[in-house]
Amino acid sequence: MKKIFFVLMFFVVIIGCESNETLKEESNTSDAEIEEKQDKMLESAILSYMEQMTGKYLMVDTYETGSKEQQKALDEALTDVNIAVLDIEDKYDSNLPVVKELNKLAESVSFAINELIAGEYSTKVDNSEKVGTYVGEISRNYLDGELPPSVKVHTGMESAFD
Repeated sequence: MKKIFFVLMFFVVIIGCESNETLKEESNTSDAEIEEKQDKMLESAILSYMEQMTGKYLMVDTYETGSKEQQKALDEALTDVNIAVLDIEDKYDSNLPVVKELNKLAESVSFAINELIAGEYSTKVDNSEKVGTYVGEISRNYLDGELPPSVKVHTGMESAFD
């Protein structure tokens, strides 16, 4: 009986050690994959991030100033900006020039949204112009002037070169 118990314990220990080594290998692979970030961003991704950051922000004027609907839209717009930033940080090398410019755009949109959430409407035009400047720069530098769809609709411009 002792021999059977000893053999069973031996197999349990061996199986446990093998499982532990497999988990270590899998976790090392996952860490390596996570650390590899892309060193190039496709034009479609740039355009998508710009749309995500600006789309709902541009639509807040369709609501009555200070209304619950506008506050909800501002909250959603800020959430979209934050999600885009987190996604960019997760996928792309932070030293890419386009990533730096998208981060500046995100900061300006976030600032503009937070000003509106705080009830500061006197800076709205200036903040919108700053956001537009970043959108134009990114569009001209990386997208041959192509603008995000919401910017086209809101401004009536077809290109950043117009």
